[in-house]
Amino acid sequence: MTTDPLRDMLDTLTRHGLDLDTCRQAVAEVRQRWGGSQVYIPRVDRREREREIRAGLEEGQPPHEIAAEVGVCVRTIRRKRAEWW
Repeated sequence: MTTDPLRDMLDTLTRHGLDLDTCRQAVAEVRQRWGGSQVYIPRVDRREREREIRAGLEEGQPPHEIAAEVGVCVRTIRRKRAEWW
């Protein structure tokens, strides 16, 4: 595994069939904006996870099923439900 997350992303995108030149241009733009900064890359996209939790709750799914699908504990589902409703 490379120590450069943008190089890793470039390799991953092209392995998935995206155009190499377009991917290189996108990575170059990100390097220009973030180059030299020390950043933290979260393991989980919280907004996406919360979107999945909300969708499950709106569909009437039981908290334990949502928790299993999203990869969190049931307590997290209940806490989010209490925050939103």
